[in-house]
Parts: sequence; structure tokens; C-alpha cells
Amino acid sequence: MIVRAECGQLCLTEQTEHARMAAELVGWWGGVCAPVEPADAVKLAVALHDAGWAEVDASPQVNPDTGRPYSFLDIPQDVHVAAHTRTVRRARQADPYAGLLTSLHSAGLYRNRYGHLPHIAQRPVAPQWREAVDRFLAEQDAVQEELTAALRPDPAVLWTHYRWFQLWDMLSLYSCMFSPGDTPDTLLCTVPRAPGGADITFYLQGSDAGFSVDPWPFTEDRIVLRWAARILPDRPYRIDAELQDAYARASVVQQEIVLHPR
Repeated sequence: MIVRAECGQLCLTEQTEHARMAAELVGWWGGVCAPVEPADAVKLAVALHDAGWAEVDASPQVNPDTGRPYSFLDIPQDVHVAAHTRTVRRARQADPYAGLLTSLHSAGLYRNRYGHLPHIAQRPVAPQWREAVDRFLAEQDAVQEELTAALRPDPAVLWTHYRWFQLWDMLSLYSCMFSPGDTPDTLLCTVPRAPGGADITFYLQGSDAGFSVDPWPFTEDRIVLRWAARILPDRPYRIDAELQDAYARASVVQQEIVLHPR
């Protein structure tokens, strides 16, 4: 769950909704960067990269330290690992290349994103979850080895797709997590312009119109992102059942943000 507190309310966005929106960005990609090839498999990977969270978000749980819903940032790591295990399984069943990309993405959350996003702090692994995380990473190593042997992807293409994936993911996350007025000039990430090509660094900044992205990486002049969220009162919830009842009763409200060049 993505949780944004604002004006006495909690705006809750399910991970699968965020992933759907991130996948839309794949279809508009190509401004200062090369087009995505194979587009269908990459877009599917992005669309499914949080598929395993559906069960978690359907029954949100209370963080006892805050009385608010757990977000994907503070949820216990056994739940996090189980969600990403399901995610990779579902993506792999849908398409082998999507499964490979999704496995790299999920494992990369525990591997400093392979050094490609050094400005993003890795969530520390609590001692009680170290064994579960290590087992998950070993499973993903095996998945990646098997799929790489079967697909024989060009490493430059694969890792370019992975790095572009991180940008699409972050753009969608920032759109769900922050209000434009609260967003200063922010480093998103550095990615290749094309497989084997020079790197380019992207920045995000809040504006009166929405979020500016610099340089502009899309083929459209502007992009309107829309997604569904539920609005709950920003108050302490004592037990999971209380939160889940409030979530089930909450209105579904369409959210909207505009992405545009600086």
C-alpha cells in the first residue's frame, strides 16, 4: 500500500494500481531515449511488478507503532518477501522475459538496486528476517540463472530495461506519494539513453501544473496520470479489523497528476 497523509486524511493507493500506472509510462517512452524493444514484454513486467501485493492490500494491517496502515516502506519484511515471491511467480507465468525483469527488480530492492540508484537508501534487514531475505535472494538467483540461460538476452539490453524500469517505477511512486507543492527538485535516477549508450540523469520537480520531468523522456508533450485511491480519516486505528472495515467503506476517489517538461 502507498500511504499519503494530507489535510487530515489518508490517501491509500494499492500497489497494483501504481504498477498499472507505471506501465502506462512505458508506452509513452522515447523522448531523449531509445524506444523500448521488446515493448510488450517490458510493459508487462512493469505492469506486474507488484502483482503479489494484491492479497496484502486487500486486507490492510495496522502498524502498531503509528496506528496507521502499514505502507510498503514499513511493512514487516516477511510480508514484503512473500509479496515479491508471488510477484515474480506471476510475472514469470505470464512471460519469461517479464519474469526475468521482475525478478531483477524484486531482488534489487535488497541489493541496493545493483548500484544504479546510490541516492536511494536501502531498507535495512531486521535480524529476525535475515534468513527469509537470504532465502528469497537465493531463489531469485536461481530464477534469473534459469531464465537467462533460456532467453540468452543481450546484457546491455537487459540492464538498460532494468534501469529504465526503475525510472518508470519511481515516477509512478512519486506521483502517488507526494503532492507537487511538497516536492523540491529531486534526483530520480541516471539511465542509459539506449543499450550501450551514454547515461542521462533525470530530475523531478513540483510545479503549479503538476510535476516537471527534466529532461523530458516521453513522446507526448504532456502526460496525465490517473489512478484510483481510497480516502480514510487520518486517525489511529486500534486493530486490523477496524482499519479493514474503514477501508472497505471508504470512497474510491480518482486521483490525477500532470507530468510535463520543465
